[in-house]
Amino acid sequence: MNPEVLEVRLGGEKIGHLDRTKNGARFAFSEEAVSEHPSSPLLSTALCVQEGPFDALRTFSWFSGLLPEDARLNELQRFYGVAEGDYFGLLAQIGWECAGAVEVMPSEDWSLVRAGS
Repeated sequence: MNPEVLEVRLGGEKIGHLDRTKNGARFAFSEEAVSEHPSSPLLSTALCVQEGPFDALRTFSWFSGLLPEDARLNELQRFYGVAEGDYFGLLAQIGWECAGAVEVMPSEDWSLVRAGS
């Protein structure tokens, strides 16, 4: 499974998406999040709600922070066959169980989550 887009949810509500790029990914808030929470620090003060996507560096800085570090990160990359530094690929595999209220996963996986509820 190599998705090109991952949904980002906060407290179960879709707030945006990550789009894979050749140098990582870019995050953009959904139209609903922009209209309901303009300029708010919905996820973080580093990613205040805005209309356009964030650049690859800011996206990497925030979303890679959702992943484990050091030996655990290396172990997960090996287990899932994800290249070192491919935080998008690893989020596609384990982003549904990030610490806190943020969840990241391919769109098609959300239908499985809802069906299991």
